[in-house]
Amino acid sequence: AVTIQSGNPRQHRKICRAPRQNLCAGRMRFQPQMPPKQLKQHDYLLKMKLGYAYFHIKDVAQARLEFSEAIDLAQSDIQKYDAHIVLGYLKKRSQNWKESKEDYQAALDLNPSSTVSMWALADIAQEQHDFELAIKWFNKVLSVDSSPNVKKRLVYVHQAFGLSLYQQQRWKLALKQFQMALEMQSNSRLLLYTAFTHKQLGKNVEAKKYIHQALSNSQQLTDIELGMLYSQLGKLHVSVAEYNDALNAFLRSLDYHEEPDVRLNVANIYRLTGDFNQARQTLENIDEVALKPALKLTYFNQLALIYAEQQQYQSSIDALLRAEDVNSMAGQQYQLWLYYSKLGNLKKANYYLEQANLKQPNNSQYAASLGYLYMAEERYENAIKLFQDIVEQDPDFPNLYQDLGYAEISNMNNDAAVNWFKKGIDKQTSQLNKGVTKRQQKEVQKKIDMMKNEVSKLKNHYQFSLYQMYRSNDDNHKSGVSPSFGNSATPSQGGINITYQPHELGYRDGRVLQLFTRLLWNTQAQTLQVESDSLQGGVGFRYKPFKAHGLFLGIEKLFEIGDNSIDDWLARTQYSWYKAFEADKATLNHYYLSIYGDLTFFSGKTHDRSFSWEAGFGKKIRLGSNLFVSPHLTANGSSQEPNLYSGSYTEAGIGLSMQALFGGSQYQANTSSAELRFQYKKNVENDRSGWTVTGVLNY
Repeated sequence: AVTIQSGNPRQHRKICRAPRQNLCAGRMRFQPQMPPKQLKQHDYLLKMKLGYAYFHIKDVAQARLEFSEAIDLAQSDIQKYDAHIVLGYLKKRSQNWKESKEDYQAALDLNPSSTVSMWALADIAQEQHDFELAIKWFNKVLSVDSSPNVKKRLVYVHQAFGLSLYQQQRWKLALKQFQMALEMQSNSRLLLYTAFTHKQLGKNVEAKKYIHQALSNSQQLTDIELGMLYSQLGKLHVSVAEYNDALNAFLRSLDYHEEPDVRLNVANIYRLTGDFNQARQTLENIDEVALKPALKLTYFNQLALIYAEQQQYQSSIDALLRAEDVNSMAGQQYQLWLYYSKLGNLKKANYYLEQANLKQPNNSQYAASLGYLYMAEERYENAIKLFQDIVEQDPDFPNLYQDLGYAEISNMNNDAAVNWFKKGIDKQTSQLNKGVTKRQQKEVQKKIDMMKNEVSKLKNHYQFSLYQMYRSNDDNHKSGVSPSFGNSATPSQGGINITYQPHELGYRDGRVLQLFTRLLWNTQAQTLQVESDSLQGGVGFRYKPFKAHGLFLGIEKLFEIGDNSIDDWLARTQYSWYKAFEADKATLNHYYLSIYGDLTFFSGKTHDRSFSWEAGFGKKIRLGSNLFVSPHLTANGSSQEPNLYSGSYTEAGIGLSMQALFGGSQYQANTSSAELRFQYKKNVENDRSGWTVTGVLNY
């Protein structure tokens, strides 16, 4: 204590080097001899120097005790400040952040301009991952001391804060920190972090820009970092289908650092560019045994895709089964369903599709595929349940409303089908109001028209038809065949037909039952005047047994009205077929071919059987949204046995028809029409040549 009081530096150093027990003994021996007035001041100095001494001999606990006692003995704010600074430092070294922060804060309260305190508080905040508080303190330091070291440290904190946010996937906040750091100091590592963050945000153009900036000063980066940069650059090129640039970037990445995932990316590029042999060779050069499980999955899945591109589906299956051994995943099972389906092994295919759906029941694509499988297996209720679940969780899933409609039709629930078709029409109509291309508009409109046609089939239970023909020759007992009327069995130039299709029972998944009654007549030669003696009545039913074929079977009771009419029963078979060839993409005009046949058996003795037919080939040209004109070739004829009244004939010719559609609504198609046909028919057998004009109204 005397030596310290005398201020002799040489003696001071000697004491500091002395063994601890001697130092303590000296303190205890000399302290009482000091004058009382100077005791406190000298005790403060002693405590401070003892604290330093204990610190140098690594007795930190005793040093902290000495500095704490020095604070109580301090005679001025400066002395307290010095003691708090030293004590805060010792506590910070021991990672006692809370108490260290208290000491530095106390020092700052004593000296508000202390950059030492501010800097220390910033360090503590950073260590506690309170980066915002650390940045706040470093900015305060910067306001007092703008030296490069402070800026450098602040850049580091922004960078550390950004990396912490990046790890939490808070991309926007991380980007903000990296950009603030770049404003103060630009370096390749910060540019690398900024590029990666832009990529996570989907800003590929910005990501590319920062990658190129980082590469322009590549000497600041390690080989591993350069490899990562080129790898990310390759992925960015892949995202915009720049495969050559992507391949070059991946190969540069391998020059700096060998990584299996980069090799896998190289193989993927070869596959995407169609070089399947090179893709397979790249994969075969990878030691799959040494791969981590996640990369093994990628390896086997890549191999499966390459085999599939070469239509080697069994090899694809083998690769996917290897992937399943590593980790069973829904995506792999879905692919197994596809490849087993290709090989015709439907049992295994269906098993894996069901497994994929069980693993990911919320995956709309898997559920929809399973729904279509159930449809093919005629398990309609299962399909409907799956489709309904998809609609609830993914209302925008494509075509599902219309598929639900068809599923309900197959399940014999027409009312439910109509409701789904209406919802589908509303959904597709809303798509037309969005910014879609003309091509997309046509596709959407095609789907809408298809659903409207289905609603019309299910909702329209009554139909009224009227037709009238005029012939320029004097043969008024031969008529063109009209599939709408089936008039060929009893030749006529005019007629009215009323059809009723019962609710639900009348339309069963494309199979149709109709009840009808009709009135037919002939006109006087070369006029439109009705011959009253020719009036013929009929009532009956017809049934369409096949959903995919236009075949109708029916029975009709003919009853007399005019003197020349007949009273008889007849059974008939009618078949119609219409083929529209590929439409012009710009105008939707198309060529068509139509065929109609009518085989009739009478129960009476007048003529036992009749076969009538008509064929047409033409082009349907759209003049407006609901107006069409069709130039065409036509041929028709009838054969009766026995041919008592020369009822057999054949004729052919050319013609032009004009048709207007009407009667449509928000949810139904234009099922009503008015048509006018002009035809010149040339006699082929037992007929007379001439013009015919026919008007047809369907409502």
